[in-house]
Amino acid sequence: MRVTLKQIAEKAGVHISTVDKVLHNRPGVSDAVRANVQQIIDELGYQPSKAGRTLQRMGKQYHIVVLLLNVDAKPYIMEGIRKAADESVFDIRIEAHSSDFQDVEHQEQMLRQTAESSCDGIILYPNYDRRIRTAIDEIVEKGIPVITVNSDIRESSRLCYVGQNGARGAYIAGRMMGLLTGGSGKTAVITSAISSENCDYHVATRKREFAAFIKKNYPDIRIVRDIESFENRQYTYDQTRKLLEEVPDLKGIYITCGCVDVVGKAVQEAGRAADVHIVSFEDYPEILELMDQNVIDCTIGSDLTDQGLRSMQIMMEYLVDGKKPDQKMMYIDSQILVRESIV
Repeated sequence: MRVTLKQIAEKAGVHISTVDKVLHNRPGVSDAVRANVQQIIDELGYQPSKAGRTLQRMGKQYHIVVLLLNVDAKPYIMEGIRKAADESVFDIRIEAHSSDFQDVEHQEQMLRQTAESSCDGIILYPNYDRRIRTAIDEIVEKGIPVITVNSDIRESSRLCYVGQNGARGAYIAGRMMGLLTGGSGKTAVITSAISSENCDYHVATRKREFAAFIKKNYPDIRIVRDIESFENRQYTYDQTRKLLEEVPDLKGIYITCGCVDVVGKAVQEAGRAADVHIVSFEDYPEILELMDQNVIDCTIGSDLTDQGLRSMQIMMEYLVDGKKPDQKMMYIDSQILVRESIV
């Protein structure tokens, strides 16, 4: 049976209002009475109700720091974070910062500066690097929860990851590429940074698992090129044009990262849209436009706005009620989109 304030007051020989003052650390109670009431609270194992905890925290402002990478996904994730904050009954102050892709030093610096502030929690789109992992562990040790969004560092002490299941997304992409190409031919992969792929965990997973899926299920498809984009739009465009010139019989391009629209532009301008099949991720307006033009054949959405929204909701559930997420990996459903899905 749940312990009530009345039971505590009766056992302590005080008024219920005195028990309330002790619970909320308010003045007006002597040290001796406070110690006695607190001892009884501990003995009986009293736990305030969720509604009571919520009311108690209504007057507090929560300071949430958001650290995102400067990539195509950033504005959509941020939109979801702000939406969750606007819809919350709590007063949430968002302090948003960003760093460039692969600029580990800058992101580490921002994390450590944040740890010295009075923030209540951090939502992080991390570079996958041991320095970031160490910084996360030190921040969590200080009592500040960290949630990773869109990309993850599994070995860290973060509260949870919110985003797409990268392996499942890669398997879907592999199946679609196999169907589009008839199960044979030359394919290229455009990814963020092959030589330092650890800078983006989910992109590395998409690349690795796609290759494994193709090898197992479509052995007649050959991945002839792995191209680095570095999330640089002009560089990605130039590399795609070079690819099309050097591999005239290319049948497919799989894009694990951003800059999808400039890849599509390069294919379109080269007059190759009819014979080069493109499979990508996300449903940005520019991607949907290229799908409508039959340049991109399939894209796999991960609802970036919902990723941001869920990250903030989980953070507030933890800060207000002490509720930990049910799983360390909070996956957002993958959405398979083709032209007929959007027109």
